[in-house]
Amino acid sequence: MLDEENKLITRVKNIKNDNENLINALLEKNKIVPQAIENLNNYENIEERLKNKQVIYLEKEDNEKKSNLEKFKFNFRPINYYRSEIKEFIEDIKKWSKQKKKIYILLENKEKAKKLIKLLEQEEINCKYEEKLNQTIIVKNIENIVTISIGKISQGFENLDTNQIIISANDLIDGEKRKRKIESQEFKEAKKIVFADLKVGDYVVHRTYGIGIYIGVNTIKADGTIKDYIKIKYENDDILYIPTNQMDTIRKYIGGDKLQPKLNKLGSKDWENTKAKVKKNLRQVAKELIELYATRQKAKGYSFSKDTTWQNEFEAKFPYQETDDQLRCIEEVKKDMESPKPMDRLLCGDVGYGKTEVAIRAAFKAVMDQKQVAYLAPTTVLAEQQYQEFKERMKDYPIRIEILNRFKTKKYQNEVIKKLKLGEVDIVIGTHRILSKDVEFKDLGLLIIDEEHRFGVKDKEKIKQYKTNIDVLTMTATPIPRTMHMSIVGIRDMSVIYEPPQNRKPVQTYVLEYDKEVIKEAITKELERGGQVFYLFNNVEGIEKKAIEISNLVPEAEVTYAHGQMSGTRIEEIMKNFIERKSNVLVCTTIIETGIDIPNANTIIVENADRMGLARTIPNKRKSRKKPKTSICIYYLQKRQTIIRSS
Repeated sequence: MLDEENKLITRVKNIKNDNENLINALLEKNKIVPQAIENLNNYENIEERLKNKQVIYLEKEDNEKKSNLEKFKFNFRPINYYRSEIKEFIEDIKKWSKQKKKIYILLENKEKAKKLIKLLEQEEINCKYEEKLNQTIIVKNIENIVTISIGKISQGFENLDTNQIIISANDLIDGEKRKRKIESQEFKEAKKIVFADLKVGDYVVHRTYGIGIYIGVNTIKADGTIKDYIKIKYENDDILYIPTNQMDTIRKYIGGDKLQPKLNKLGSKDWENTKAKVKKNLRQVAKELIELYATRQKAKGYSFSKDTTWQNEFEAKFPYQETDDQLRCIEEVKKDMESPKPMDRLLCGDVGYGKTEVAIRAAFKAVMDQKQVAYLAPTTVLAEQQYQEFKERMKDYPIRIEILNRFKTKKYQNEVIKKLKLGEVDIVIGTHRILSKDVEFKDLGLLIIDEEHRFGVKDKEKIKQYKTNIDVLTMTATPIPRTMHMSIVGIRDMSVIYEPPQNRKPVQTYVLEYDKEVIKEAITKELERGGQVFYLFNNVEGIEKKAIEISNLVPEAEVTYAHGQMSGTRIEEIMKNFIERKSNVLVCTTIIETGIDIPNANTIIVENADRMGLARTIPNKRKSRKKPKTSICIYYLQKRQTIIRSS
């Protein structure tokens, strides 16, 4: 098939001329042999090869060439490519139906076809489904009935001769739109990173050339076209110019501990060697993880006993009514623990949905079989809270519980480590300190990891390597992609708590421009009901000033502040005072993002929420079932007005 032969001939000539000019330039530099020109094709060569073929010419209407050939005329027009314009799509369908057009809509699978049929029926549009279109269907199509079928076409069109309209609706119904949107968003994010955050002198990383220094934007005229170029300096003062339409190849340098990283050299293999080294290390980590999980799959773990009388008694003392999801997850965890195969279960559930109670019952079950339990928390504050929770729930039983973190005295740490090794501690709750080389267990049977997205891959796998046959329970409200993927493919089991506790009220969220009056009203309203407030201000340098500002704004409030650069003892003292209600407004950084359990604090105000990632702006606040009086209020304050929403 030759599509507009005149254009093909012109294109072949242009390509031939370009090649000849290139070859002549290379001949002058003695970089090519003269005989190379003889190998170039021209249109006569193509015609010769088509002599014994049946050729169909697709020509414009005014092209009278080859008048002796049989001609067919198709009178048609292209139709808009529908993406997410559902309203426009429905309006067009109704208009064409009134005009008694024969309408056919193509989608790539049955699922999309079902969704479209449902959509059309809601709009009271007559439609039918045909799995495969053929000549009979096309000819006998009933007017005013839209035919939906499986198929794919690059663009819709209307055949004016047969009064038919063919539409491709793949992107309209959950199609490739999502992929395009993601790719487009990545490109926009790359531009935003450079222009909004990048300053002259900042280190940047180019995908191909490596680490350099951003030194500005230059406007350059080349081949009669004026363009903006990003200017990056490399080793030996070499300069690289990057067109602004290639911003997705640049990222701001954020890695490593060095304040001034070594610049790469243009033309060298330093950057390629660096990338190769990283890939090699990643492969090694991946290999170790695969071997670890393969060993765990084949290993024979410890089969815990069935529930004891104490277990039933302990669970009956739970002061709240369990949800059906909680009970199901508890049974799934117990079933895994009683199996000879080592448990590796992911427990997902929104904050305040009762994941901790599942963990407490699993820990109690392990201790009943004289096994030790390690509970790994990401922060000292959360570890302290979980320690108190475990102590309170198990106070009526002879279970020895200890806490271990780097802020405890050296003497206390050594004493706990010694007891762990001798088996004199049943449950240890702690932070990364548990992962230290000097920590050994006499008989570890269960590992519980809380908020797993706060730990690195090596951190989480390190303790498993002590014993490849221990049971592992991982809890999170926001599972990371790697963990989710492992659960989906069957390497890990997953339990999900969908149902909120009884009397839990929905979260009210407001996203609005920074306004002191709004802050004052929100804090005053919470204090009037006897509640407490978190004020998230993620800037250590200015946090004290912000606390003074809040105190002046609301004089009746007892304001205190905390951040991660304080000593562990100081943070614990501040948090203890806040829990005991000696203060009622806590100005803090993201140290609270791991789900601190303070039931009386039902309002959180987040300043500059637009500067935080998704995991940090999700309301990670545990809602108590003791006080169903009010819902939690989250105020996201930003520099610019974006959206006001209540949900």
